[in-house]
Formats: sequence, structure tokens, C-alpha cells
Amino acid sequence: DKVFYLLTGLLFFVAFTRLLFPKYFQNTFRLFLQTTFRQKQTREQLLQQNLGSLLMNFLFFLSGAFYITLVLEHYDLDIFPFWKLLLSSALALMALYLGKFLFLSFAGWVFNVKEGAETYIFIVFLINKIIGVMLIPFILIIAFSHTTLVEGAITASLILLALLFFYRYFVSLQSFRRVLHINPFHFFLYLCGVEI
Repeated sequence: DKVFYLLTGLLFFVAFTRLLFPKYFQNTFRLFLQTTFRQKQTREQLLQQNLGSLLMNFLFFLSGAFYITLVLEHYDLDIFPFWKLLLSSALALMALYLGKFLFLSFAGWVFNVKEGAETYIFIVFLINKIIGVMLIPFILIIAFSHTTLVEGAITASLILLALLFFYRYFVSLQSFRRVLHINPFHFFLYLCGVEI
């Protein structure tokens, strides 16, 4: 029952966000599907709608925490009760991305590359918003399907997450090369030293 009502609430939250901010929702996916991030008009439209951005980030934290909780429960790795594990996962995701935001903002200020840092932060949170929406079908399958189908859904979702993270780094590298004139090896060192 708790999973059903939580999923219903999550779907209601997505629908509510889409109804309140249809243009923001549409522009998020439009910008994600564009081959380059040079279309500044779409990006600037997204940056102007702070409440829509906040709700979509909150959706990422909710669906990410719910996904982590269900996967941990599926593999019997749940060390806490369901609600405590869900709350811990959500808080851990929030702390991780808040720390990343603060670190990147500070690094952009210290190294005088504020524009590059802001672009990278924008790309990170854009991909997170897409992940928040794309995890919902997998959450439904993991919550209510047979074990064999759950295993397939977990594998497919992990592959999708890996592809989205690689896509995020590819797009970030393209943006950084325009702003900072770095080569891919330096960006790879950044990924190994900071991101991983």
C-alpha cells in the first residue's frame, strides 16, 4: 500500500509540475534533445523559471530516492525500514548535489571561469531533471513486477543512467572546450579526480 500511494503521489507531482509549467517541461526536453547547447534562447527561458526548475529538481530527488530504496529492498540491502531508507536516500542525493553545486560555484569563482562553471552546473541539473522523469517507468516495474522482469528493469535502468552520465560528460566537454579551451585529457583528469 505504501508503495502504491507513494507512486500515485509521484505521478501526481509530475502531472502537477507539467500542468503548472508546461513550457518549462517542454523546453527541458527540447534542450536535452538538441544536438548542441548553443541555443541560448531555450536555455535562458529555462533559467528564468526558478519555481519550475526547483520542482523538477525536487522530482529528481524524489524519484532517485524511491528508485534507490526499491533497488536496495530488491537485493535485501535495506538496513533501515522503508520510510527511513527513502528519507536517507533523498537527503543523501540532496546533500551530494548541493555539495557539488557549491564546489563548482566556488571553483568557478576561484579560477575566474564563472561562465564555464555555470554552464556545467546547468548541464548537470538538466540531465538530473531528465533522469527524474525517466526513472518513473522503471520504478513502476520494480515496484509491481515479477522478479525476472525486475532484474531486467534494473539492468536497463542502470544502462540508461550510465548513458545519460556519459552524455552529460560529452556535452560538458563540448561546452568547456568552447569556454576554457581545454583538451579532453584535462577533462578526463577532472572526472577522475573530482566526479568519481
